[in-house]
Amino acid sequence: MASGRAGESPIARERNPTTGRILEEHRRFGPRGFEGVVGQVADIEKALGIYDLSRFTPAG
Repeated sequence: MASGRAGESPIARERNPTTGRILEEHRRFGPRGFEGVVGQVADIEKALGIYDLSRFTPAG
């Protein structure tokens, strides 16, 4: 049987969508997954001074 990432078989990924999603995130974004990329973007936004969206959003 062919094995996928982290020892998961394609059948196991098909039966458990959460596992498949996590493995896909790791493949695309590295071991920290999507949340790690979001954290990196937040750090960049803070460094550029554009993190606080309320400064750029008109008052309602």
